[in-house]
Amino acid sequence: MKSFTFFLFFALISFEYSYAQLSLPKTYRCGYTSKPLVVDGKDSEAAWRHAPWTDNFVDIEGDKKPAPFHRTHVKMLWDEKNFYFFAELEEPHVWGTLTKDESVIYQDNDFEIFIDPDGDGNHYFEFEVNALGTKWDLLLTKPYRSGGTYLNHWHMTGLESAVKVHGSINDPSDTDQKWTVEVAIPWPSLMEGANRHPNRAFPSENEIWRLNFSRVQWKHKVDGKRYRKATNPKTGRPYPEYNWVWSPQYAIDMHRPEHWGYVQFTKDAENISSPMVLHNDELIKQHLFAAYRAQLKFSRKNRRLATLKELNMESFRIKTAELKPILEKTHHMFEIRVQSPFSGKEWFVNQDGLLRYSSEKNKKSL
Repeated sequence: MKSFTFFLFFALISFEYSYAQLSLPKTYRCGYTSKPLVVDGKDSEAAWRHAPWTDNFVDIEGDKKPAPFHRTHVKMLWDEKNFYFFAELEEPHVWGTLTKDESVIYQDNDFEIFIDPDGDGNHYFEFEVNALGTKWDLLLTKPYRSGGTYLNHWHMTGLESAVKVHGSINDPSDTDQKWTVEVAIPWPSLMEGANRHPNRAFPSENEIWRLNFSRVQWKHKVDGKRYRKATNPKTGRPYPEYNWVWSPQYAIDMHRPEHWGYVQFTKDAENISSPMVLHNDELIKQHLFAAYRAQLKFSRKNRRLATLKELNMESFRIKTAELKPILEKTHHMFEIRVQSPFSGKEWFVNQDGLLRYSSEKNKKSL
């Protein structure tokens, strides 16, 4: 197992944990387009018109917070060259301030894409854009809660994006309708994280990736002819932003890849509208990540690693099967594993939030 500066990090960040968070994330079947799309911020092509929308975004904490007051939803498509996204963000006041690419875009209202191709919870990608079309793309080594960092010098080579404002931008004198975002990400950048098929040029039929989307929305005020963030008079600081997402995270933290949605790629047009049936092992993974989050929380509070008994995780049940995890730990590191009666694989998660499986005695990243 990797060495890990465990306790120093947990002095800096808090965690929330609940076994109620074991419901499976959102799902989406991503259809194929035989004609390349023009990235212009519009969904005028026939392929876009036939692509289904995701469910409307919800608050990042799920039902704990009120539903968003502006609708946001996304469509996806793919071909042998690109992974395509189209987002629609209802907004009566479209505004933005950041004009330099690679700025911290979420300091404006923005739209964000998160992609974990192999679903292992590490080595994933993020893209952010504001209504001015200013972009930021980055690679995350592992989640921040596990001591991860981002690589800002990494770029999605060949990425195209376009924004269309339905109304005006930075003009408080009128009421706008929405802004839309279209993105095309070439496969070579993304396949770096697809350890299941490192030599594949694009996803195979019915392959599943983990994705999520976020919309950051700041409270605003009109200052003369300009928009500004609304500030709390008690603190003199901007009010906290709203975080609206496709698949809820159950905490104000987008970097919990186990809660991201499932996106399945298919060329079968008739397959798009049928519900996605996920393997029972996905529930096993959710239990493992629940134990992982509980271990992080316990360690922060008690300055040591818990036993499975202390985590109330000595066993759990999926359908009629009772599963008994095994914990291996040192002073700073841990690994929790459990055998699946459904697939025969043994699943592992460690202190970095890295998910792996063992089949025929070979541990593999996903």
